[in-house]
Amino acid sequence: MSLPEQSKRGRRSLSKRTRTTFLELLAAGYSVTHAANAAGVYRQRLYEARDRDEAFAAEWADAYERGTDVLRDELRRRALEGIEEPIVSAGKVVAYKRVYSDRLLELELKRRDPSYREKFTVEGGEPITFVLDSLLERARLADEAEAERATNEVEGEILAIEDGESTDGC
Repeated sequence: MSLPEQSKRGRRSLSKRTRTTFLELLAAGYSVTHAANAAGVYRQRLYEARDRDEAFAAEWADAYERGTDVLRDELRRRALEGIEEPIVSAGKVVAYKRVYSDRLLELELKRRDPSYREKFTVEGGEPITFVLDSLLERARLADEAEAERATNEVEGEILAIEDGESTDGC
């Protein structure tokens, strides 16, 4: 699939087909990059359109949330229902076994119920889960460059906490 030339991008609005394709794929749990490529448009153009158009921004947020739900449902399915994993012998599949993911179950349980999260606190007595949740929420709402920066910040905060250092600004 070829993307439009840079010079043709301009400030024209996105076609209904482009918007629909992008939003459907985002709601299916695909990344912004994949959905943009499938819609035949540069990612940056979609971010610009989102910044200019409140209705599109609301549709994007809704599709992103629905896509997150799709991914959460799949995570839950793999954790509780498992997946069929082939057993190979002499280069041939001879059987299948059902494999469950304790780690995925643990992650989903921690997301849903704060009582299962580690009980760290940071300077000022705020629970670390509150601090991390607020940082991760900021990262989710920001564009991808901001998300990467915020993720690095969160990882730095976690390392500092694990090393017994206090965190500034939290």
